[in-house]
Amino acid sequence: MSGVAVINREIHGQKNWLRYKGYAFAGKDLVCPLVMQELHKAIMGMPVAFTASGDSFKLVAVMGLEENHNLFVASDGRWLGRYIPAHYRSYPFLLAKAPDNSQVLCVRENSDLIVDAESASAGEPFFDGDGKPAEELAKILDFLNQVHANRVATQRICDALQKLDLIKEWPLTIKDASGTRQINGLYRVDEEALHALSAKKFLSLRDNGALTLAYCQIFSMQHINELLLLKNTIAEASTSSSQAESINDELDFDMGKSNNTIDFSNI
Repeated sequence: MSGVAVINREIHGQKNWLRYKGYAFAGKDLVCPLVMQELHKAIMGMPVAFTASGDSFKLVAVMGLEENHNLFVASDGRWLGRYIPAHYRSYPFLLAKAPDNSQVLCVRENSDLIVDAESASAGEPFFDGDGKPAEELAKILDFLNQVHANRVATQRICDALQKLDLIKEWPLTIKDASGTRQINGLYRVDEEALHALSAKKFLSLRDNGALTLAYCQIFSMQHINELLLLKNTIAEASTSSSQAESINDELDFDMGKSNNTIDFSNI
């Protein structure tokens, strides 16, 4: 991954890292990965869906309705939603797969949050005086390991739903001031097919946690309308500000596509 480096003492021993102060780094995300452990909080304020990834499906929160615009991130980087996904809370750190398939702790060096320890008046060290990961870095590694373990479990649940052919396309047509547009590439649980399962298969989903995920996803779909309301509210506020100050709107609410279609397939 471009701009991502494995943390090691030689490179990062004399450096500090700064905590992020906003979520501008997520400002262009249309979807965000989710895990089961956070699902009950996420569904209270954002739509949850699946996106295709190879031959499988990934659980995601839907962040926006048009390219390069996360509706939960304000222009000044503030988070506007009720819940912040775990995927964002470890920034600029992440786990990456090493050649031996193990998970290694990495940092996004292009995040502007890495500084030289000698010249830094703030920040956290990567390593302590004994050359071991510093306490705060160890906490982040523990958090990321928990999320990774839960992501593996979440994928097994998604696979169980897919095996029973319960994940179907979620066709969406959005109507707003910009006109009518089609949203492709999102998938949902087929509620009718779910209820048509045999008792044995239905109970198998209950026993492996897939039933919880299925109903949470179905419940969350209502928040698509809230996303549209949020988009329109931001657009109206931005337009009013632009007219009052005689400046151009910084937010682009035009799809920029001649076919008025947004596609999540390649995310």
